[in-house]
Amino acid sequence: MRHGLITTGLNHTLHKFTTPIFDNGDDPPKKKYPSNKDVTPYEVGVEWLTGEGPRHRDFTNGDYFTELLRKHDFIKDTKTSIKTGIANGSYGTGFSDDVSYSLGGVQGVGKYVKDYSTLLTGGTTGNLAVTYLGSFSLNWKIVSINKNIATVQFKVENSSTMQSASRPPILGYLPFWQKSVGSKINKTFEKGWGSKTSQSFKWKEYIKLK
Repeated sequence: MRHGLITTGLNHTLHKFTTPIFDNGDDPPKKKYPSNKDVTPYEVGVEWLTGEGPRHRDFTNGDYFTELLRKHDFIKDTKTSIKTGIANGSYGTGFSDDVSYSLGGVQGVGKYVKDYSTLLTGGTTGNLAVTYLGSFSLNWKIVSINKNIATVQFKVENSSTMQSASRPPILGYLPFWQKSVGSKINKTFEKGWGSKTSQSFKWKEYIKLK
């Protein structure tokens, strides 16, 4: 997760995490958190910021967060690359690879601006899932190729920390920053609000080859 999300767009969902739910008059108040199927990137951000709610979530096909991530250009471009690789004989059943979506370096500035535009336009531009995730690694594997359809397994693992949420563009992605300033920041927020949360995405794509 990256910087800016901790102060933008989260307050309007905080009430969902602070309203007690009563089963009956004798029961103590309970807090109800959104399911993996319905939770939004904003709400996952609230969980990280407040230190309440699940510290890990698993997402798959049909979940709101996953479906939003699937719409990002990086995922679409990866699917196109897989299709091309199968067509020219470079990829076959069982082939796998890891590709990275990075906001580091000068080349990452344009991506940074594009992804963050969603916060300024209420979601009409950019992609809120990737606004939350920031840089991430995508693993894919061709499960099967049946006539005109390739079944491909996609995986993304993400962790949300105070270091990743507060680091500046370019400088904050350099190893020396992560090992010095970033490391100290994370130690300060080992527990409670702003402490580490993680998300795992695992879904299948069915890619038409012709």
